[in-house]
Amino acid sequence: MFSEQIELRGHIIDSLILPKVLDEILTCGGSFTIREVQIGKQRNDPSYALIDVFGPSTSAVDDIVRRLRQHGAEVVEQTPVRLVEAPADGVFPEDFYVTTNQQTFVNLSGKWIQAQPATMDCGIAVDVERQVAQTVKFSQARRGMQIAMGHHGIRVMPVQRSTERPSAFEFMASNVSSEKPKSAIIREIAAEFRRAKEGGGKILVVAGPAVVHTGRGTKGDALETGRGDYRLDDGLHSIAVGNLLPASVKTICVDSNPSVITKLTDRGTFQAIGLVTDIEPFLRELKEFLAGEELPRRNE
Repeated sequence: MFSEQIELRGHIIDSLILPKVLDEILTCGGSFTIREVQIGKQRNDPSYALIDVFGPSTSAVDDIVRRLRQHGAEVVEQTPVRLVEAPADGVFPEDFYVTTNQQTFVNLSGKWIQAQPATMDCGIAVDVERQVAQTVKFSQARRGMQIAMGHHGIRVMPVQRSTERPSAFEFMASNVSSEKPKSAIIREIAAEFRRAKEGGGKILVVAGPAVVHTGRGTKGDALETGRGDYRLDDGLHSIAVGNLLPASVKTICVDSNPSVITKLTDRGTFQAIGLVTDIEPFLRELKEFLAGEELPRRNE
């Protein structure tokens, strides 16, 4: 068996990062040994875990570690980031590091440099002379660019659960079900909207094509036309928006099709709530909660 040793730091217990990491190892066909765990004594104290990750081959272990990085895992034997030149315009070197939408840093001459912006499915181009790291898409890659490779010398800082004010984003994000208590979630979403407004934040609404085209329909609903019924797209716009946003942006995906929300979370989008419902009742309840007119509680 081949192995790599990783560390986890921060609020890894109440953010459920530790169980997610262990589950990811097993799901990928690996195994683990927890060498050390230090749990913070106070609510705001960080915790620590030292874990040996095992796999049947070096490539299998490398693949597991890459997946664990989205949860903030760090390789213990930390070395400077390995850089290889892009062989041609629009081409990354083989085994380049693929970014998540989490805050990411590269180790350059013993100094941790943040790669900006936090964008999913990109490479990291490093300017050694200027000490700058930038996420770049395939189309932005240029021959001779120094591209970050593998997983050594790269650190990811995941968005962690707040220790001050729990919200629906922390308790419901990973659970996709049409049986969720919708009114409770929508009430919390309305509260998040109020907090964003009070703090001078912005709220972006990305409507599906059915809403845009008809002003009333929901994606997946059959719409009457002169040529009969038809169905609109499968929610790719929701997944695309999630991929474009950094993990620090709280995301709400409302869709009548559970598979759309599952695809969004499977793509690695963090801090996302998935709510399986039609858009009309969602907007109606949201409006009433924002206006302070709470609906009577009911079983859902």
